[in-house]
Amino acid sequence: MINVNERVDFTLRYTPGDKEFTPETGRIVITSNDAVQPVFEFKLFSNNIGEYIDYFEANPDVKDLTVGTYDPKAIEQLTRYLSDLEADNPVEVEAPEALKNAETTGVVIANLSDDEHWKILGAKAAHAIWLDKNQFLPWSLADYSASDLAGLLSNKELFYTISGTFYAVADYSPFQVYDYLKEKQLIGNTILETMLKVYEDLRTTDYKLGFIHGTTADPDEIYSLYDALTTYKDRGSAGAVKISRHGCQSSTRIIVGMLRSVNIPGFITTSGMWFERGHSSAYWPFLNLVMPHGDDIYTGTLKSTPVEEMLTPVSIYSDPAYIELCGNNPYLIARRHTALRAMKYPDEWTLSHCCDPGRYDYSDALEYLNEMYNEVLTVGEIESAMNYILENYCSS
Repeated sequence: MINVNERVDFTLRYTPGDKEFTPETGRIVITSNDAVQPVFEFKLFSNNIGEYIDYFEANPDVKDLTVGTYDPKAIEQLTRYLSDLEADNPVEVEAPEALKNAETTGVVIANLSDDEHWKILGAKAAHAIWLDKNQFLPWSLADYSASDLAGLLSNKELFYTISGTFYAVADYSPFQVYDYLKEKQLIGNTILETMLKVYEDLRTTDYKLGFIHGTTADPDEIYSLYDALTTYKDRGSAGAVKISRHGCQSSTRIIVGMLRSVNIPGFITTSGMWFERGHSSAYWPFLNLVMPHGDDIYTGTLKSTPVEEMLTPVSIYSDPAYIELCGNNPYLIARRHTALRAMKYPDEWTLSHCCDPGRYDYSDALEYLNEMYNEVLTVGEIESAMNYILENYCSS
């Protein structure tokens, strides 16, 4: 007889591929003489990934967000991909049909079939879990809270809609993007070091070309994350550049997708929490860092700002020195932070306007800086910035 709350160890044996048992969650109900029906949840894995049972027990948040939540068909794909990864078999995720046809159809939103949706979700989870279980990265998923992990494993966060769609950028194959980061040596010894390496790889500065904002002359349709990272467009004398086709909407998805491929969770929002509503922001709550506006990676006035200062601390949104001038307006607060960095590290455009204002129909540098920053910097801050630039960069 089995008593209530009594632990029972049992083994289910089957031949991999046997249709009687599929890798999905199931239940065994054992009825006692007292008509009590204990329920035992179980998960069937093929022989080469049986050790993942122990992994899930040691990582309950990961388990709850994946095999405890996903549709059974997504769980089936998850276990299949884990099996392939552990067997060192090549793992490929086929591009969704809507993405394959995007150049012809011109769609910006790729609607996935149920099969495509579950395969991609399973692949993303398998990739993250495989990296973590085998300790291929210097950090662990156990370091994150359950709410943080949602930015890596939650169906709600990984797709534009929970039914399975991508907008602007189709981040469907974590394996390709992971290989890109490895090949370009963008994986550092810490999470923050890796984030800065990725940011530097993406950004455009006064000295290197990375991504730039798309124009009406550029393709408009959705593209894959890997294509976004590896496709260049000739800009004549400016050189070959990568295009963020839908501006901030694309760039946030690019940086968050890249970091997710190395188990760094992130979130994307257009809610207006960090910038103007409708514009896209990226957020990493476990570090209290935010990219208020996706366009920051190629914003002209930030081209000379060191990469170490490109990610914004969330603390500025409650800083009295910001609130006094900007109130609780996140758009103005973010712009103030951009302005302070732009004045501390003036780019070539700012220097040209301040050192030769007449060329741009300004009477002096102060007129130009006032036009640019009077909403978000005080009179004293603008005058100090002007004096700093004139003394350090404009003297003959």
